[in-house]
Amino acid sequence: MHIELKEIDKDTLKVGDWVRIAREVSYGWGLSFRHKLIYPAKITRITPKRTKFFTDKFGEHDKREVFYECDSEAARETFFWLRHLEIFRTEYLS
Repeated sequence: MHIELKEIDKDTLKVGDWVRIAREVSYGWGLSFRHKLIYPAKITRITPKRTKFFTDKFGEHDKREVFYECDSEAARETFFWLRHLEIFRTEYLS
């Protein structure tokens, strides 16, 4: 299953906007899942040249960081990751 996340153009971002940030989370040495965990974050500060963005949860982001729209596809991505983690914990850790 392929989930297409919509990227946000950084030129349109303003302070106070809500964005989603994708993080690959590993749950062991060399183990990770193909879906990423999507975190909501609020933009708190933007530098005048738009080279750095600051959020309330993760702090500083450089210009290469990708922000995603808050839509149902991002919620599905997080849902798949949480279900996988739940299965992993019941099957392998018990």
